[in-house]
Amino acid sequence: MLRGQTGVLLRVENGTVIGFDETGLILRLSDTTLADLRARLDLRQGQGGGGADGWIDPATLGDIDAWGLRRVGDWIGFQARLAGYDGPRGFRRHVTGGDIMADTAGPVLAVLSLGGARRAWTGAARPTFPAHVLSPGDDLGPVGGGGESPAVPCDRLQQVTEATLDTMTADALLRRRVAAGRAQPLIVARCETDASVSATALCDGPAMAQLEQVIRNTAAAATVLGTRARIASVALDFGAEDVVEGETAFVAAMHRIMDRIAALCAALHMQAPLFHLRSDETGARVREHWQLAVFPGVHRVTVSAPGYMFDFDDDHRPTATAMEAMAAMESHAIDADLSRTPWSCPRPLLAESTGPAQIRVTFDGVGGLVLDGQTLRGVAGDLGFSLFNGDAAVHVTGVHVDPGDPLALLLDHPQGALTRLHYAVGRRGGVRDGWAQDGLHRWAIPADLPVAPC
Repeated sequence: MLRGQTGVLLRVENGTVIGFDETGLILRLSDTTLADLRARLDLRQGQGGGGADGWIDPATLGDIDAWGLRRVGDWIGFQARLAGYDGPRGFRRHVTGGDIMADTAGPVLAVLSLGGARRAWTGAARPTFPAHVLSPGDDLGPVGGGGESPAVPCDRLQQVTEATLDTMTADALLRRRVAAGRAQPLIVARCETDASVSATALCDGPAMAQLEQVIRNTAAAATVLGTRARIASVALDFGAEDVVEGETAFVAAMHRIMDRIAALCAALHMQAPLFHLRSDETGARVREHWQLAVFPGVHRVTVSAPGYMFDFDDDHRPTATAMEAMAAMESHAIDADLSRTPWSCPRPLLAESTGPAQIRVTFDGVGGLVLDGQTLRGVAGDLGFSLFNGDAAVHVTGVHVDPGDPLALLLDHPQGALTRLHYAVGRRGGVRDGWAQDGLHRWAIPADLPVAPC
């Protein structure tokens, strides 16, 4: 190129994009790019310098209905009317880019889960509140690494692009809070799974390591946002996957998982989470889940709902309606824990003979028992109870609430000795309490109990 030469390298419909002169290339930047540069460099429109409180062109954010942009530290705060929200509200985005998230008060909550591959159910739907329901910014999304892609340290959050039981739970929790006019926190949703065939392997496996990294990442992201984190819940969705361990080893491993999570939260100056279970619809690990629910040790453990409450297809995958119901029940349990409101599905505790042809089954729970053989399809006349004398089944001839105790049932049977009682083991039961919301109920958890003699 000779001195004094100029020219065009790239021209588009509205003019030259790249040209050159004797000093080098000349780039014509778009208004959006310039606005973004001004925001990142703290420059005011039309001035050579300025403070962080200067005017920022809304075009910085792209083609959204936003206004009132302001620089707050490393964030751009603004008002906007975004898809999925009933009206305008406050949002924020990092000055270096990334996803838009809601500008909220209070801690960043996390709704997490650990389990086998069945927990990683996904759907195409996005959350109702896409700027509130987020996942760690490691590009693994809400379904996690599946035991294959390790979670890496990060301090950013991103919107989710698919629905999991955890994102649906977060969404259900937010919908309830919106309806009640309560605060709407940011909620990090993530499940971590692997192919472990025992609870001990799950505790020592890649999914557990990934979950611990997710907890660290949530705490780091909250710090960048200028707030704190709280791990609201961790669902332990594991039962039928364990095909090798005995009852004692399974329960010990699940307690060790809870111990590790609680210790990590304490090290990060966070409260230990609520751990919640969903007893397996196949009847697997009934005694183990019952032990964890009734004897949780130092942890807060609840059964959000028994598996028999939901409909599954032939491959034991929940239907779309069942997924919504599962999410709703998990969100109710979490919301009750956050607001310190009592929540518990009825739990059978003790079975004892009261005479030669009757036994008494004592429960605990929040409210009195209700016998309901109609709401769930396929409930037998015995309401899910089975009686045994050794290996021999004994017919249940009647079930009714003890008139002297609303948390006890009396079961009639032909005269004779009994050794064990099953409730909803591999089949549906018909015992619940009086709580009801949107067609959902708190059904009693399955149990396999010895029958104490009178």
